[in-house]
Amino acid sequence: MEDYKDEKVLKERNKGQAGRILKVKCTKNNKSYIRKEYVINDENPLERVQEEANNMKLFNYKFINGFVDGFPGKDKKTYNLILELCKSGSLRDMLDDVKKDGKTLTIDDALKYFLMIGLGIGYIHRNNMFHRELTPDNIFLAKDKTIRVGDLGCAIKFDKDNPTSEYIGTSNTYTAPEALSYMDYGPKVDTYSLGIVLYELFTCVHPFDDPNDPMGFYQNIMNSQYTPIGEVRPDTPQEIQDLLPKMLEYEADERPEILDILKENQFLKDKAVQYGLAYDMSLIIGEQLGNVKAGEDEIDRVYKYLTETCGIDKNYFDPEFNNMDGGWAKSEENVGGLEYFPPYGWYGLGLNIEKLYPDIDDFTWCRWFFPVIDTADSLKIIDEYLIEYIRYLSSGRHYKGNYRITYEHIKELGFRSLVNEYYRYKEEKHVS
Repeated sequence: MEDYKDEKVLKERNKGQAGRILKVKCTKNNKSYIRKEYVINDENPLERVQEEANNMKLFNYKFINGFVDGFPGKDKKTYNLILELCKSGSLRDMLDDVKKDGKTLTIDDALKYFLMIGLGIGYIHRNNMFHRELTPDNIFLAKDKTIRVGDLGCAIKFDKDNPTSEYIGTSNTYTAPEALSYMDYGPKVDTYSLGIVLYELFTCVHPFDDPNDPMGFYQNIMNSQYTPIGEVRPDTPQEIQDLLPKMLEYEADERPEILDILKENQFLKDKAVQYGLAYDMSLIIGEQLGNVKAGEDEIDRVYKYLTETCGIDKNYFDPEFNNMDGGWAKSEENVGGLEYFPPYGWYGLGLNIEKLYPDIDDFTWCRWFFPVIDTADSLKIIDEYLIEYIRYLSSGRHYKGNYRITYEHIKELGFRSLVNEYYRYKEEKHVS
C-alpha cells in the first residue's frame, strides 16, 4: 500500500462491492494506475475479490485491462486491486457523451470497437473461461482509444459436464435469459451480452430499454422484444443486421459462440484487415488474415542470433512450432484449452520455455508462454518478462508493481537485454 499514493477519487460505489475507485501514483516508477478498493463483507467475500485478481493475472492480453498488484488494506477490512489506468474512461462514458450530443458513433468506429471487444472476450473463451458480466461499464478505453475488457470478478471456468446456474445478479439488463431464469448456462451468455453492446455501439440505445416502463427490461429480454437495429439506424451494414438477431437469440442452443462468430463471419474478418487488426484476429481464430507474414529472412536472422550469439540450444525450439504446416498443441496447464501455432513464416519461432527451465515451475506460469518470436519487438517482450521474473525470483512477489528490485540491480546480477544485444549483433555483422 505504501507504494501507491492516492491522487483522486474517481467513483464511489454503493452496491455489494462497496468501496471506491481511485487514481493513484506508484512511488517507485511515478506511473499512474487505478486502485479498486473492495470492502470485504458477506456480500463481497475476500475469496471473490481474490478470484478477480487471479483472473486478471491469468489474462495478460492487449484487449484486457492489465493487472498490476493486489493486496489487503491496512485494516484487513478492504482489499485493493491495482490496475492499468485507462485514460479515456469507460465505453459507457463515451456512449453517454455521444448520445448527449445527439449523435452516434461512425460505422467504422462501432465496428472497430466491437472487434476489439470480441477479441478480448474471445481470448478469455479460448482459455476455457467466460466473463458473465460484460457491459459498457466494464469495458474501458486506453489513451489511444483501444479497448480493455475489465471487471473479471464474475469470470469462471467453463465445465461442459458441470454447467453453472448461479445467478450473476449485478448487471441484469445485459444478462442472457437462461441466466436470468436460473437455468444452466455457459459461454454463450457472453454472446448475448456482446450482442446488446453491439446494438448500443451502433445506436447508443439499449435494445431492451422501455422508456415507458423503467422496469420493463426484464420482460423485454424474456419476450425477445426489441426494435430491429436497421429501423433505429438504417445505415447499419446488412451483415450486422443479420448477425445481431443470432447473438440475441433467446434459446442458448441457437446462439453462436463468440469464437465461431469471429472465425466464420467473413465480413468481420475483412474489417479486421481493414482496421489493422488482422494479426490480432489471426492469433485468436488460428487463420492467417491479410498480410501478416513476418518475413522469413527476419525470422531466420532472429533464430540465428538466438542460437549462435545467445547460445540457446536449437532443441529448445519446438519443431511443432517451427515448420510450414502449423497445428494445434496443448497449452500451458495454467491457461487451459488449446493454443494454435500457425505456420512458420507468418507466426514465427516457438521457444519452448519449459525445456529452457525444466526445474523451475514458476517459469512455466501462463505468462511465460512464448509461441511468437519473429522480430526485435518479440525480443523486447521477452526482455520485459525476464525482468519481471528476476524480480519475482529475488522477492517472491508475482506482480509488476514490485520495483524494489531496481533495473540497475538486475543488470548487476548479469542481465543483458536481448534487444540491445541483437542490435549490437546486427551492427557488428553490418546486417541491414
